[in-house]
Amino acid sequence: QVARAEAEISARERDRADRTNEFLLDIFGAADITNRGASGAEVRVVDVLEDASRRLWEDTELDPSDKVRFANTVIESHQAMRQHDAAERLTAQTLEFINDHPAVAPLLRARILRTAGHNALEREQFERAADLFAESIAAAEAVKNQATTQQEVDFIADLEYSVRAEVADVFRILGRCED
Repeated sequence: QVARAEAEISARERDRADRTNEFLLDIFGAADITNRGASGAEVRVVDVLEDASRRLWEDTELDPSDKVRFANTVIESHQAMRQHDAAERLTAQTLEFINDHPAVAPLLRARILRTAGHNALEREQFERAADLFAESIAAAEAVKNQATTQQEVDFIADLEYSVRAEVADVFRILGRCED
């Protein structure tokens, strides 16, 4: 029975990896010049990210937690390119998705909230950033005792440490702003 259970887990993980691979190939295949009729058109990273955002929510095969992980990556990519409005839109969609899908790993909510806090910080929305960081810490602490793997325990500890440092930076900035 143990061997059968392990085989079932392995098959589910393989299927999940296959779906993830197909999704990524589809996303990055959109940038392939051969898929554009060899028109020689330039492909902008922003367009690929927007396409990824759209396809992410349309894909019915991806695991909900994987969708949130991909969304976080796209959000962080938007932020890195100073596309804060796009990052904020995708963050709102992702949080709504998380609320509608209780099966999504609870720690992912904390990660998305931290990412949203970074976006607010980049936009110099310091009080909003502090609120989002506080929500991120609360979300992580709410599931701290439910961590079942060392990886989860380490993630929670890293998240709490980094977010608390970011909150301290925000408060320092706010303190300067009041001077």
